[in-house]
Amino acid sequence: MVLRCFVGQCLPGFLAAPALGQLTGGPGLDVVAASLDRHVYAWDPTGGPVPGWPVLVIDPTRVKSIDPFTNRVTFSPTADVKQGSELVDTPAVGPLSGSGRPDVIVGASEEYGGQMNADLGLFGSILSSAGALSGAGNSRVYAIWPNGSLHTAPVGAPDPPGMPDPGAFLPGWPVAVGDLDPGLLPLIGDGVTGSPALADIGGNGSLQVVTSSTAGPVYEWSRNGTSFLGTGAGGLPKVGAFWRPGGGFADLLQASLPALGSPIVAPLGPKGSPLSIVDPAVSLGKLLDEQAPANQTPHDNQITAYAAKGGQIARGYPALMNDVQFLTQPIAADVAGAAAGAYVVEGSGVYDLRAYGPNGAEAPGFPKFTGGWSIGGAAYGPWGARGDQVLVDTTRAGELFVWSTPSKACGPSGPWPQVHHDTWNTANLAMRGTPKFTCKR
Repeated sequence: MVLRCFVGQCLPGFLAAPALGQLTGGPGLDVVAASLDRHVYAWDPTGGPVPGWPVLVIDPTRVKSIDPFTNRVTFSPTADVKQGSELVDTPAVGPLSGSGRPDVIVGASEEYGGQMNADLGLFGSILSSAGALSGAGNSRVYAIWPNGSLHTAPVGAPDPPGMPDPGAFLPGWPVAVGDLDPGLLPLIGDGVTGSPALADIGGNGSLQVVTSSTAGPVYEWSRNGTSFLGTGAGGLPKVGAFWRPGGGFADLLQASLPALGSPIVAPLGPKGSPLSIVDPAVSLGKLLDEQAPANQTPHDNQITAYAAKGGQIARGYPALMNDVQFLTQPIAADVAGAAAGAYVVEGSGVYDLRAYGPNGAEAPGFPKFTGGWSIGGAAYGPWGARGDQVLVDTTRAGELFVWSTPSKACGPSGPWPQVHHDTWNTANLAMRGTPKFTCKR
């Protein structure tokens, strides 16, 4: 199979925001951006390309050959390509490999058929008996060395003819990320369209990667591409739970499934709370409705929090959202004051902004009503000469909303106060990436 491309590339241009990082170890910041032409680019502070970049992002084990001049990909006869190829998510940037410099982690919309790379437990057994896994497949997430294609490929690494970057990916990467509905939406709803999140979940100084597809479970990956949650039946990666502890067959249609958005990792509640993974989600019934539009019944849109250690759904979750959270990422901010700690703040396609705490309770004064479709995600922090911190959100119609909050301007903002975590867009919980700021209020 030869993928359709324009002028030798898939599509020119960028849909996702760039991220910043010191790939070369120099004093300035390099700009990292994932493109619709299936490459990740990196430019130094002068605007020149960082040595070793751009990197072509494609699973070399599924490739027969690559045209060395156009990068046109011919897949192997057994690749079972479904749909998707472009990169539409902002890369995460952080020292995953332990090399001392930040690596680049990016999801791809490429999708392949075959058994889902996930131990789904009882949930999978029920879906399989109902035939709901027959069309499932897997997408990919990549981790790229800071020197990109200049990194030496290990002996025996896949290297199809014309592959320009055989050593660019960290050992064990790319990883296969399960997708229950390949080809859900062309371009913006294939595979992994949400940005990965980085955090030291184990507390040992090593980063883990949290990610999910447009319709699939939440994963936690270690630096070598293995499951941080361990493996289950058949050696498949264990994934985040689909229902609260003790749930079973009776909860099937309300099972929570991450969908369309980007996950974050943050402690919810007062200082010292354990880490949670938060991901936009839908109930299984909602997903089935999307696959059978002439036979719909009411089901939930959700925001779901998981215990980062263990992957169980947190008490009080999933919490209700009014509509899908399309290409959005929640934030975790101190919108009820520093003493109360972080709440999950998220908007959706229907008119409001929700804020939920560690037990699923809504923050005082919420929801906030916008009268429009929230896109991208909210932001939180000090603003101008005000003595408090503010919550900001926009709608697809171009309206900008700003709300005051009880948090003092000079106090903390919260662990994940904006989309992609910080002003460098690293999606790394440990990174601050904010301008030097002296509070005089």
